[in-house]
Amino acid sequence: MKKLLSIFIMGSEVRQFVHAGLFSLMSENDWSITIMTKIIDPDLRAQLPETFELIPMLPVKTPFLANEMSIILDKAFNIRRARQGSSTWQYGRKTAKNWRQSLLQKLETILAHGISLSNFCMKIAGHMENYLYKSSDRTAWRKYFSNNPTDAILVNVPRQNYWNPMLITAHEMGIKTYLVYHTAKDIVANGRLN
Repeated sequence: MKKLLSIFIMGSEVRQFVHAGLFSLMSENDWSITIMTKIIDPDLRAQLPETFELIPMLPVKTPFLANEMSIILDKAFNIRRARQGSSTWQYGRKTAKNWRQSLLQKLETILAHGISLSNFCMKIAGHMENYLYKSSDRTAWRKYFSNNPTDAILVNVPRQNYWNPMLITAHEMGIKTYLVYHTAKDIVANGRLN
């Protein structure tokens, strides 16, 4: 029996996939399905077949420098898209709560503008982002995958820094990963993939 790990940030996303029939089809074709989600409630449990394992997301802390590099690159990507006349709509823009956050956001934007001007800078920044995530503490993911052999991982949010340590670990361990969009707005709002 093959094993699928599906990781969803919110319970509503799990429901969308359950109602679409993807999990039922996979289950009928000899897949064991584990769903890792941020929100677990009785309503969600009631909507899933009893054979599906439902577990909470691993409490992994996103490394500050790697996260900052991702934020800068995402901004650079959007700045470049704006220059080309493409959509730059984003999910949940952050509002600074104090002067430190405001200063950090301004610095991120300045760096993003500089990086966005050159393909070479974008490429180097991408390598740096990858290096920072690779060198971060990924013990929790290694332990999880060692204790829970997994054939494939499914995620549905294309830009989520929580994914990066997991995706790198899965790649190193030979686990296939799949991104399945469930809304067209994800393609517009998240042009840059993990």
